[in-house]
Amino acid sequence: MTRQILTILLDNDIFGIDVRVIQEVIKAFDVRRIPDAPNFIEGIINLRGEIIPLIKIKRLLETDFFDLYKNKKVIILNFGEGNKIGLVVDKVLRIISYENTEIKPLETISVSKIAEYIIGTIERDKQKISIIDIMPIFYSSNGSFLYKRFFTKNNTDVFISKNLFYKIKEKLEKINFPFNNLTKEGVIKYISKIANIKGKSIEEIIKDDNIFSTSHFSFNEERTCFFENKPDMYLIDEIIESLVYEKKKSINLWVLGNPTGEDARSIAIIFYVYKSINSKIRIINSYNDYDKLKSGLNKEYKESYLKNIPSSLIEEFFENSTNGFVLKKEIEKTICFDFFCPNPKFSPSNIDIIYAPNFILKNFDKISLLMNNFYKALNKNGKLITGLFENIENFENRFKKYYIKNRLVFIKE
Repeated sequence: MTRQILTILLDNDIFGIDVRVIQEVIKAFDVRRIPDAPNFIEGIINLRGEIIPLIKIKRLLETDFFDLYKNKKVIILNFGEGNKIGLVVDKVLRIISYENTEIKPLETISVSKIAEYIIGTIERDKQKISIIDIMPIFYSSNGSFLYKRFFTKNNTDVFISKNLFYKIKEKLEKINFPFNNLTKEGVIKYISKIANIKGKSIEEIIKDDNIFSTSHFSFNEERTCFFENKPDMYLIDEIIESLVYEKKKSINLWVLGNPTGEDARSIAIIFYVYKSINSKIRIINSYNDYDKLKSGLNKEYKESYLKNIPSSLIEEFFENSTNGFVLKKEIEKTICFDFFCPNPKFSPSNIDIIYAPNFILKNFDKISLLMNNFYKALNKNGKLITGLFENIENFENRFKKYYIKNRLVFIKE
């Protein structure tokens, strides 16, 4: 049987979507943002009177690379019965026809969820095209449309039994992660959210130790690659995009906790992707150890550090060096390394974003001092991004709690 697919580009790979579910492709669109939606939801658009959610498929299916492409296209999928979704993709290529007999099994193994939805591959012009089975991504096994679940808020309080509370505490003690007034609410909500998505009880979920193996539970100050914590970097990307559109004369970020600068360099790359940006960019990378900070200056990286960056974009951001790769000078020059520890006299000023994952937790004995430093450093409407589980509400009332892409941040009013 002859079928047709619309081919699309996602990072380095070409995929195909059955044309029968495609209504149209749109290039220009005005998006209404939804602050408390997950990071894979771009927002909603009004398409000739119809309200349609936009889904970033690469984020939804956790593809291997950090999403660094701009100027994207949207494919409107029409599943019938009024169920429509806008699929955000890097590039739309062409429509091709194929026979069922051409389909071959998927050979490469990907750690992303997208491999679960590949029917097989075909070949055209010596290029492999992976055919996506699109329906199961958005429909449950009983035939219900799933996208509405993506908008379900998870910001209400979650109550658990005392027995379950101590089981979670015991799990975290094994990995030396504090379960205290700063983190316990965030940890419980995080586990509850995973349980809700997987359709399991919290007790079932915490039996899997992998739940506690993500970077959110880590005090490790070193990074093994750029964009290691993708959810945090997507949050920062969202805030950067809004700052870029404000056309500010300067944009200043303060990054704490990663002395060798992979987080700061990842953020510098995000800025570099916005080619038309006219703002002066300054990224301060701080730590409380001079020697570790010094080791991050002009750092050379092995290829393994670039694994989250599409190979087609590596030359855009990096240059070859004696022992590997270095960030291009025009990107590196936006970053400065500076010593910092909580103190009553000093902190940077005119900061738009502070990114300090688990830094408050590591300096919990100096939390009041640190909050004063952060408050003084931020501009009006400046944003403090803490670790996923760090909720400062019980310790600091000068910041307003706000949700961006379903993630709690704190804003100086």
